[in-house]
Amino acid sequence: MTMKKNIGKTFKEIRLKKKLSLEYICNGICSQASLSRFENNIGDIPLNKFLKLLNRIEISESEFFSYIDQNHDLVNSNFLDNIALLYGKKDINGLSDYANKLRQEYTVSDSKIEFLYYMITVNFYNDLTNAKICSSTEIERLYNILFRTEEWDKLEIETFGNTVSLLNNDFIYSLSNELLGQVTRIARTNFPLYYNACFTLLNAFQILILRHSDLAKRLDTKLMDYKFIEVNATFNLGFYFLHSLIHLQKEDSDKLHELENMISVLKNSNCDTLACKLSNVLKTYLNEL
Repeated sequence: MTMKKNIGKTFKEIRLKKKLSLEYICNGICSQASLSRFENNIGDIPLNKFLKLLNRIEISESEFFSYIDQNHDLVNSNFLDNIALLYGKKDINGLSDYANKLRQEYTVSDSKIEFLYYMITVNFYNDLTNAKICSSTEIERLYNILFRTEEWDKLEIETFGNTVSLLNNDFIYSLSNELLGQVTRIARTNFPLYYNACFTLLNAFQILILRHSDLAKRLDTKLMDYKFIEVNATFNLGFYFLHSLIHLQKEDSDKLHELENMISVLKNSNCDTLACKLSNVLKTYLNEL
């Protein structure tokens, strides 16, 4: 069997994540030297032995190739890590240069992946400068790619979560509904991805609230009606805070006091990052009332 080069690399990545040794994996199937060559893309493994190796690391053939599809773009390339590094350093020029490079690449290749990379980079740049360096046509293309994808995986969820501020309110609401309709399926097959999807929805909800969009209340109703599987305390608290915030009126001192108390409790519990984030959200929302 002739395999794509990234298959051996992906097998090694999964093996190492599971902390399984070459000796354990190879026992009774193939030599350690053969598997090592395969993992380093300098040798091949017969199909019957490859399937036995997959069984040894407790992953089905379909799960393995789904892992490749989901991860080789955004995860293995460390793309988000590189962009986050530039963002953390507030390197506006670096982000701009990266975006221009990706624009040139996707224009030449018409690659969906390069285009999504470009839009994510533009989003990080926009967050620092409040200036969009992409066109309305590109934003519409982004929406269409996500909306027309029948089953969202890591690529689509990461892209939506990292481009939401570029999208208009109608696009955000539409894509949030699309993702909400898929979270049950995602939870059954990939709980870490479900976790990611839940926080992506929370981020989209927050953007709609801060924009004082009527669509925020419509999304709030849908989120309240949905029976989320247990995520974690941070998600629950963040959702309750945003749900309460959306119904806050400036003269409603009791509700405002409750939200401020939640922030104080978080600070006293050493949850400074979340406390700071919710405090900024509250301040921004009140300033726009």
